[in-house]
Amino acid sequence: MSREAPTPPKSIKKYEEATRNALIVLDDCYDLMSRLSLPQSERIRVAISLMFGSIEQARSACLLIANDADRSTFAAFILLRSQIDQMLRGMFFAGPANDDQLAYYLDKDEMPKIGKIKAHPVLLAEINDNHYGWAPKGKIQSFVVNHWKDLCGFTHGGHALLGFYAGGEGISPMKPTDELIEVVCNTVTLCCITIQIIAGTALNKEEPEFKKNADKWAENALEFLNTWQTPQESSGEET
Repeated sequence: MSREAPTPPKSIKKYEEATRNALIVLDDCYDLMSRLSLPQSERIRVAISLMFGSIEQARSACLLIANDADRSTFAAFILLRSQIDQMLRGMFFAGPANDDQLAYYLDKDEMPKIGKIKAHPVLLAEINDNHYGWAPKGKIQSFVVNHWKDLCGFTHGGHALLGFYAGGEGISPMKPTDELIEVVCNTVTLCCITIQIIAGTALNKEEPEFKKNADKWAENALEFLNTWQTPQESSGEET
């Protein structure tokens, strides 16, 4: 016998609404990517595949939250870890990785060493930040440093998982609140950066029709962020 899903508490209605709006932005990027004319190279094949995968992970996370934030936020966090990992790998192979590092990845099915250290997300965030010159400098790197440990804990059964399920009375999922809208905005922001780099590899990036569609998508993404970012982020007037 089926039963109806419980009505979400008022505290998460904005969170779910923001995520539904994020889905519109992410769904629209598929049309933009379908218009890409890409160079035929192993490097581009690897990089775009990884970055495309990261967008799929982001969309899947938002889809879970939009449909049942109360019981799907934990699973969404696991998908967001994959989004960040695949995004950083794709950006690395699209730009700063050398041919030997790309060949190692293709041969061994694992990330190469950079110096004596195997490439990991925190290191890749620093390398990509320096290569692409993102502004403000260090923001993406700081984001990864601040959140990667917890995202790994969610994924691999660490303390973050215990805090999510056993942080209050009894054993149950942490109740999501509208404060998690920031997580959704971060997800869309990372997708915007990913799309920018993907579009930058296109052979037709200067064609008027493609630029028109790219500009329209960027405008819609910016409108979403301006609408849903916290007051502390979107303006300095409120405390």
